[in-house]
Amino acid sequence: MAGAAAEQRRLASVVESWQGRPVLVIGDAMLDEWRFAESDRLCREAPAPVLTLRRRI
Repeated sequence: MAGAAAEQRRLASVVESWQGRPVLVIGDAMLDEWRFAESDRLCREAPAPVLTLRRRI
């Protein structure tokens, strides 16, 4: 877990260094993470589960 936090800090410092510079993203920019959650019901507006987040990696 400590490695993930260090990686997030490193990524944040890289992104902060872009301040004031034009950035072009071609395609999709995606940050992946695992989420562990439980669901007891579906959302009223869409057929999607309402999650209670337990842990995120």
